[in-house]
Amino acid sequence: MAATPDNNLRLDVPDVTLDDNTWGTILNTLIGEFERSITAIHSQAFTSSDVTLGAAGGANEEARKAILVATGALAGNVNFIIPNEPKIYIVWNNTTEDFTVGIKTSAGTRLDIPQDTAIIVWCDGAAGIKQINALTSGVVSNATDSTQLIGVAGANFAQKAVKNQWTKPQVLLADQVTLDISGDPNFYVPDADSDTNILVTQAEMMRDTDDVQIKNPTGTPVDGQILVVTVEQRSSALASITWGSEFKWPDNTAIDLTQTVDKIDAFSFMYNANVALWLNFGTALNIPRS
Repeated sequence: MAATPDNNLRLDVPDVTLDDNTWGTILNTLIGEFERSITAIHSQAFTSSDVTLGAAGGANEEARKAILVATGALAGNVNFIIPNEPKIYIVWNNTTEDFTVGIKTSAGTRLDIPQDTAIIVWCDGAAGIKQINALTSGVVSNATDSTQLIGVAGANFAQKAVKNQWTKPQVLLADQVTLDISGDPNFYVPDADSDTNILVTQAEMMRDTDDVQIKNPTGTPVDGQILVVTVEQRSSALASITWGSEFKWPDNTAIDLTQTVDKIDAFSFMYNANVALWLNFGTALNIPRS
């Protein structure tokens, strides 16, 4: 007696008590088709018409295969049309010309596959096609920053920096301020709550009188946060710089600016939460402007 197909992959399964002396052949075929469902490639040449993948069961069925490749020079938008059964596919759009390839069920909404792109998709068995990107708490979604990788611990792992406690995106914020000759302000206050772990202040010293102060940062810094201050002497009346009490220097000796016009000095600090101080870990002086 002929074997009975299952529901999802339409694999022929031996009938209990009815396939005596023939079940071995059926089982061998079943194993081969099961292997194709997770490894085999179906390559489909498109022009301008949709293609419904064969889903009638039997050997070498198109819709059962795991990987779908669209080829050809397109003359219109086209779709792979797949059975409305739960299944995961890898779909590669390897077509040319200025048209699109999608994947859908006969009654569902298409999901676009960009040209020269391979994506993983899931048919949910209810006419829906979803792209699989990243799993967060069991929900199919995109991770928008490193903290979504299982919280702060995941963020540390992603950064390969186990000791820090950073939770903000690893981006560089150029917080640029110009201290000019107008007289006010003659100080600058960095903002540690800026949405970044590396805060850069670029100051052009254009003052004819008075020195300039970098005050203690406001906000709530996190352990390992970095502040870089670069200062450029642009006025012929050279100015000095003073620092807030939370900036800590080697030997408790603050470093002043280079007293030369058109030279740049750079000061780097890292916040240490244990002592609540910004520790100077690097200074470069007298850098030529050009």
